[in-house]
Parts: sequence; C-alpha cells; structure tokens
Amino acid sequence: MIPFFAYLLPTLIAAVLLWLLLVTTEGQKNTYHTLLFLTVFFVNLSYFCVSVSSTTFEALLATKFTYFSGTFLTLFMLKCILQICNIRTRHIWFVPLILIDTEVMISVFLTERTQWHYRWVKIVHEDGFSYLLKGYGPHHTFYYVVLVINMLLPLLAIIWAFLHKKQVSWLYAFWLGLSEAITVFIYLLERALSVKIELLPYTYDIVLIIILMILRRSAIYDVNTNVQLSNAATRDVGYVMLDSAQKYVGSDDVAKKFFPELLDLELDKTITNPKLRHEFGDWVIESSDHQVEPIVVERLGRMVKVTVNPFYTPNGKKLIGYAIRISDDTANQNYIAKLKESKALAEEMAEKADAANKSKSEFLANISHEIRTPINAVLGFNEMVIRESQEDKIRNYAVDIKNSGNTMLSLINDLLDISKIESGKMELVKVPFDLINMLNDVINMTGVRAADKGLIFDVNIDHDIPRKLIGDEIRIKQILMNILTNAVKYTEKGTVTFTMTHQKCDDGSIDLSVTVTDTGIGMKPDTLDHLYDPYERLDQQRNRYIEGTGLGMSITYTLLELMGSKLEVSSDYGKGSKFSFTLRLPISGGSTVGNIKDSFEKMRENIKEYKVSFTAPDARVLVVDDTAVNISIFKGLLKRTMVQIDSAPSGEFALELTERRKYDAIFIDHMMPGMDGIETFKAIKSSEDNPNHDTPMIMMTANVNSNSRELYLSLGFSDYIGKPVDPLLLEAMLKRVL
Repeated sequence: MIPFFAYLLPTLIAAVLLWLLLVTTEGQKNTYHTLLFLTVFFVNLSYFCVSVSSTTFEALLATKFTYFSGTFLTLFMLKCILQICNIRTRHIWFVPLILIDTEVMISVFLTERTQWHYRWVKIVHEDGFSYLLKGYGPHHTFYYVVLVINMLLPLLAIIWAFLHKKQVSWLYAFWLGLSEAITVFIYLLERALSVKIELLPYTYDIVLIIILMILRRSAIYDVNTNVQLSNAATRDVGYVMLDSAQKYVGSDDVAKKFFPELLDLELDKTITNPKLRHEFGDWVIESSDHQVEPIVVERLGRMVKVTVNPFYTPNGKKLIGYAIRISDDTANQNYIAKLKESKALAEEMAEKADAANKSKSEFLANISHEIRTPINAVLGFNEMVIRESQEDKIRNYAVDIKNSGNTMLSLINDLLDISKIESGKMELVKVPFDLINMLNDVINMTGVRAADKGLIFDVNIDHDIPRKLIGDEIRIKQILMNILTNAVKYTEKGTVTFTMTHQKCDDGSIDLSVTVTDTGIGMKPDTLDHLYDPYERLDQQRNRYIEGTGLGMSITYTLLELMGSKLEVSSDYGKGSKFSFTLRLPISGGSTVGNIKDSFEKMRENIKEYKVSFTAPDARVLVVDDTAVNISIFKGLLKRTMVQIDSAPSGEFALELTERRKYDAIFIDHMMPGMDGIETFKAIKSSEDNPNHDTPMIMMTANVNSNSRELYLSLGFSDYIGKPVDPLLLEAMLKRVL
C-alpha cells in the first residue's frame, strides 16, 4: 500500500493545485499557467499508472505518457517563469525546443520497433514496488542532455532577469530558483542512484505551489492579461499595477517610457522613490473608498494624465489591487489650456463690456441730468409765457415749444430705459393707482397729437373696469403711450381706435385687455420680425420723416415681458395695424371707471389757459438749488399761489436758513456741489433743535429713473418730483403738503 500512496499523493496534490488555479486565482491565470498545472497533473498521473501496472506493456504505455507530458512540462515551466520574471521573448525562439521535444516523443513511442531510445524494457515487481526496468539506447543520452538543459533554462532565466534588473522580486527569484535547482538536483540524483521511487512528482508539486503562491501574493504580474485592458499595448496608454497593500507588482513599456524611474523599482515593494510618490502615493488608496480625480503631470515634455481604478475579485468582495492608467493627454491639455485662455479672454472682454456698459449707463444718466436742467428752464419759462401772455400768436408759439420739449423728454426717457434693459436693471414697481387718472393723461396727450394731424381718435373703455388697481402705473402708462403714439405717428389719415376691456379672475384680479388699431401705413410681413429690434426704424425710406428714436416698441416688448404678457401684432401693409395685449392686475378698490366721455371731451383743457388751483399767502416754502434759473422757474410757477418763497443756492446756506425760520415745505435739489441734497436732508433731520426737523421735504431733481421715487421715499423724503418740473404736478403736490 505504501508504494501505491507514494505515487497517488503527488497526483492528488497536482489535482488540488490545478483546481486552486482555476477557481481561486480568477483574473490572474493565463493559458501557459493552465497548461503547466495540467501537464504536471498528467505527469504525476502517469507515474502513478506505472506504479500500478501489472504488465510490461501497461508500464511502457504509462511511461510514454510520462514523456509526452513531461517533455512539454519543461517548455510551459520556462514560459511561465519568463513571464513572472518580466522577460519578453519571441515565439520563434521556442520553435527549436518544440521540434526537439516532438522528436523525443516520436522516438519514445516507437520503442517497440526500434532500439534507438530503449534497447529493451521489462516490468519488475520488487518489495511491493512496480517499476519499468530499461536498457537505455543511444537516443536516451541525447534526451537526457535536452531534459537537463530544459530544466536549467528557467533557472538561468531567473538569474539573467535579476542581473539585468528586470524587476524580479528577491523573494520570487529565491523561491523560483530554489525550486528549479531542487528539480534538477533530484533528477540527476535519481539517475545516478537508480532509486526505485521517483521523487520528481513531488518536486513538480513544489514548483506549482511556489508559482501559485507567487500569483496569489502579487495578485498581478501581467498587465494585459490580468486586467483585460484592450488599450494597454498602445503607444499612448500604459498601466502601472499595485497590489492591495499598495506594493508595486508591474508595469508595461508605455508606463516606463513616461516614468523611467519604474525600471529601478523592485517588485512586491512599496514605492519609496520621491519622484513617484505624487503619482502613485496615498491618493491611490482613496480610490477604494470613492472616485478620485485624475492628476496631470509633465513628463518628457508631454502632459501625462494619471488615473487610478481599484479592481476586485469576481464576487466584488476582496480588493485585488489598483490599475493606474498612464495616458498621453498633451493634446487634450493643450485644448483645455486654450479653452481657459479663451475663457479668460472672454471674461476680460465681458468685464470690459460691463465696464463700458456701466460707463454708458453713467454717461446716459449724467447727460440726462445735464439735459433736463436746461429743459427745465426752457419749459418753465415757456409755461410762464403761456400763463402771462395776452397775445394768441405768442401763446400758440409757446404751446408748440411745450410740445417739442415734451417730445425731447420722451426721447431722453427712451434712451435711459433701453440702457436699463440692456444692463438687466429694468425693474417694476407695483403700487396702487387710479386707472381714470392714468387714462385721462394718456387720452389727453394722444388726443392732442391725433387732433393736430386731423385724425379721429376713438376711445372705447369698458365702464365696469375697476378703477383702483395695483401695478407699475408709470410703466403701464408708458406702454400705452408708446403704442398709441406709434399709431398716431404712422397714420396719415383715418382713425386710431383705443379699446380697453376686462375679465374678472377668481383670485381678486382682472385680465385687462388693450387693443389699438389704426388705418395707417401698416407693415410688410418680412418687417414684423424686426419690430422689436432697438435702434431700428422699419421701412426707413418711407418713414424717414417720422420723429423718434426707434426704441419705443423694443421697450414696450420688454416691459410686457416683465409683466408676464406679450404684445400681439397683426398688420396689413398699406391698410393699418392692430396691437393688443392683456395684463393681469390685482384690484385694490371697489369703484369702477364708469363713463369717461366727459374727461375725453375736456382733453385739451388747461393747455392754453391756466387757472390757479389754490392760494396760500401765509405759507412759506424754501427751495434749495444751486442753479439760479431753476429757482426763478420755481418761483414763477408758484407765483399765482401767492406762497412766500425763500431760496438757498447751497445745502450749507439752506441749513442756516432752516435753523432761523420755520417752513411749511422744503424743496431740495439732489446734485449740488459741497453738501448735496441728501446730505442737506439728513443734516436737517438729524438736528432735533432745528425748527424744520419735522417739516415735509420734497426731492426735486433731474436725476430721473423708474426707481427714483421709491429711492427718495425710502430715505425719508415726503415726496419726489422730477425735472423738468410739471407745473400742474408741482402745484398739486404743494397743495397736498400744505
């Protein structure tokens, strides 16, 4: 029984090792390893078959299979060790060995017919052992030399790889070299002593155990095979492999090209080279917890991207190691650099554009202030002419001047509004307002213009529309005026019809619908697309005599968009146009508009004949303005009210006057040298000893925009009026204050 188990045991060990290779080292084995483990199993099985043979024929047949497996075993052993030692060879180098091994097998299988390898064979049963007694022929000596050479080649390969720094671990080199040395020694010893029991099956098992330990210890040795990376052999992409303990276990030629320091690294050792710690250091470990961003380094004049990916056993439970991808990312990095340059340039240009836009806005605001000051004088003195002149001809001239001045103000307002729209600073101010007051202004102004051109201005206002609404009154009025003014401007004869209806909503608001139709020149279909383009006049040749900036419809479009509405336009070229929109506005009161016909019939009232609305000879008012003309106009506009008016050319002087005398109202200009209007206001308010501490103060300035009123009221002013000063508005404001 002992001889039986002496050969069965190495066979069983070889079978277990083959199973372990196939099952527990998934992702690390390749064809040569599988063939090596398989041939060792068959060699050991053949030895076992010889030991249990009962006839010479059976023993010789089993011996032939021993030669068949053993001959190629040495070839596969050499190939596996070359891979582990990181030695790359051409397949053609193995052709002579394969031819010689094939010749040996043929000679062995023809033993019965020739005496070339064995002269004779005979089975012997002795002391429980069965073995084949052989008479060696001349060919056996040749086979003996070839076999020894095949066994020595792996040992020589290990020594050569180690001497040539092929990154063979000291541990791997020692155990592989020792196993090969033992195999050669045992084979020679058996032949010299003619022992009855073959020990080679055990040495083969030892070699397999060592190789299996190396595979499981390093986890990786062949980049291409183990991680199955299709790009690993390209000239621009390479890989460096680390085990789960972050020890270096291999790299390919591309990686070594970009990182020559890899050539000096020892397998199965932690990377300590300071030049590689950044690329293959601690950040690699983080990839097992979460995805880490690639790093980019400069190598050999190229930009190299380093990406790390952990990989696991097939069941995903155990970390095997890290595959570090090395790729030439120069082209991409150059593209990114150009993008960054373009982005930086774009940001710089955007900053310049913003600065230019800011400068433009500031310029427009300043020029508006500067223009409004002389217009205030022109319209102010002109108003006095209208009030005081007894000559109809002179008064008619003055009315024309007033209309032209108002047109100039409209142009300035359009420029300021388009500037705010372009800078994204246009905002709505929603407050309660009286729809009748707004409609009277719109109808009166439009009616005058229509009458001057001999047009019929037809107004149809729904009587049941709520009178008190909430919205941006100034901007709604501006929308109506822009549309109606355009209709009048582009209609030479016929009718301009203004229709307003409403529909109540469940949320306490109404949908206010406005429609303006005219019998004017109309628009061509291809010009409708450019209706809202700023600075552009449609049908320029035909409309060259039409006044205006060409900004009105662009501003109207934006304002409606801000209010959640849209302007609907239809036009028949040569016959007229139709403009309509709908606004949803909350209701703030219960009364309705009713019949506004009486207001419409009086639309030209008070244009040529002025009547003072009140007199207050006991009232005293202070006006603060650094421009003497403005003070003269202020006094002239309030002349018939008989109010006592003091004036101050500066904030400092106004402060002195307010400390000496109590006033019923104080009107203050904003833009003044030295102490400006806001500083003057704060100085008076902050002094509790000043008798005008609680006096109503009104900001009167040419600094006009959509948020001016809210700005000055938020600062504490009682009211606000813009320049040029509206005479009726000024009189009504003072009456309210008194």
